[in-house]
Amino acid sequence: IRRVKPFHKNIRSELTKMPKIFFEDTGLANILANKTFLSKLEGGFLENSVYSQLRKNLGCDYIYFWRTNIKQEIDFIVEIITKTLSDKIIAIEVNNIFLNKYTRNLRYFLKHYPKTECYFCCLYKKEDPKYKDIHLIYPWQILYFLNK
Repeated sequence: IRRVKPFHKNIRSELTKMPKIFFEDTGLANILANKTFLSKLEGGFLENSVYSQLRKNLGCDYIYFWRTNIKQEIDFIVEIITKTLSDKIIAIEVNNIFLNKYTRNLRYFLKHYPKTECYFCCLYKKEDPKYKDIHLIYPWQILYFLNK
């Protein structure tokens, strides 16, 4: 089990002190939650799988989540520290299904952190994305977008 700390630059509007908890082993999490293996992947397990990929490739120190006091949340904020002066912030929202209405929190975050790269990670696309600054990706593409 690992804890992910909240991301914040403005503590007044981005308020939370409770970390999110992720299982390193999603099979164990599945058995504890359901007392059996599921026949399909549910949202929380997809989010946990994305976390596992991020943690294995980046380590824990650069992975956060974001939540405001009005309950807006983004599943992962990744800070990529570069050798140049321009560090990179990546926001990733995870959901089984993509709908444009699910990008509201990413769009809000992008207004406050305009240089952020925003990704929506899903398994199924129900409609085409209509916001050009939010990129739709599948879980198996995460490492590619982190390394570009």
